[in-house]
Amino acid sequence: MSTAWPHYFVASVSTLLLMLTSCESEQNAHRQTAGELEPLEVEVLTAEEIIPPRQVEIMASVEAAQSASIAAKISGNITELPVNLGSKVSSGDILVIISADEI
Repeated sequence: MSTAWPHYFVASVSTLLLMLTSCESEQNAHRQTAGELEPLEVEVLTAEEIIPPRQVEIMASVEAAQSASIAAKISGNITELPVNLGSKVSSGDILVIISADEI
């Protein structure tokens, strides 16, 4: 027979007693400090139901669904831009008026 079992038994009982005494002293410490604490002043509010505004800010990039390249048949100075940037235009609309005095 092995003689190691008494050592395991003593170690197990010692560990169990150590755990029980440490838990008890921790509970007593909480009881002692709870009696020494002063009550805190708190502010109590009533909850209210509100409807938040439906506004969302999102960072994004916008690209045109359709685009076209344009070129002038003559060179000159631009004197007028009758169409604003980003406006929808149709075929035949005047986009730029060019002054070509040298021609």
